[in-house]
Amino acid sequence: MMSRFLEKLGWLLLRDRFLILDKGSEGIVRDGSFQAVDFSHRTLVDKSRHLVIEKGRYKITHRNGCAARDPNDSVGMAVIDNSRSSYDEFWRSDDVVAAYHDEARRAFYEEVLTICEKYVRGNVIDIGCGSGVFLHLLALRGRHQLLYGTDFSMSSIARCRRLIADARFVQSDVYQLGCRDESFETVICMETLEHLERPEEAIREARRVCSRDGFVIITIPEGSRDGYIGHLNFWSEDEFRSMLGHEKIVEFRYAEGGQAMIFVTKR
Repeated sequence: MMSRFLEKLGWLLLRDRFLILDKGSEGIVRDGSFQAVDFSHRTLVDKSRHLVIEKGRYKITHRNGCAARDPNDSVGMAVIDNSRSSYDEFWRSDDVVAAYHDEARRAFYEEVLTICEKYVRGNVIDIGCGSGVFLHLLALRGRHQLLYGTDFSMSSIARCRRLIADARFVQSDVYQLGCRDESFETVICMETLEHLERPEEAIREARRVCSRDGFVIITIPEGSRDGYIGHLNFWSEDEFRSMLGHEKIVEFRYAEGGQAMIFVTKR
């Protein structure tokens, strides 16, 4: 009798923070609801440590000796959450970063630069600069005055500083960049918004730091073709256009064989 009472009491106290599932259930929690998923063919999930996982809230850890069979597991990593400590671990590993920047990713960077080069000028900031490889490729083109990069991961910033000595890198929150209004003629946000819980707020902040007549360059995965378990947002072209609202889109392109979308808006 007492155990039943404690069970009900525990449920009342925890129901707003946890889902209680049958033992043996396996799947993901998304938007507060459980969805059963067969993980038997997904190497991204370390089932020896995690039974039920919540999509988009994962830690990135390197798995030594892991055979990467899933296209989304090409760097041999398990994705568990999008926290700062997770990405500190990710960007700190030379092996993981080297695998991450494979031939396909570098080709994608080059494709974005070819399409967007005409919008790059003056002071340029890359929000969520990661390893700094994209900014490094941009620096080689020489179409800028000063290069800046921000990321919430300190190991990302340290890596970027080693790669590009004459650029300026700052650890910063994507929602509060710590820059003055209209500081940059070109604002870049590549493959970042899909990880965020408040992407609209991040877009407003990117627009705030963009100068009048400047450009904001955004790349995101095409939602219907994106199966990456660490992403929170899965937009179609129309859905993302709707989220941008009245912003003036001066160019839109599909990239990476239709797997990614490029939006260029003018301030």
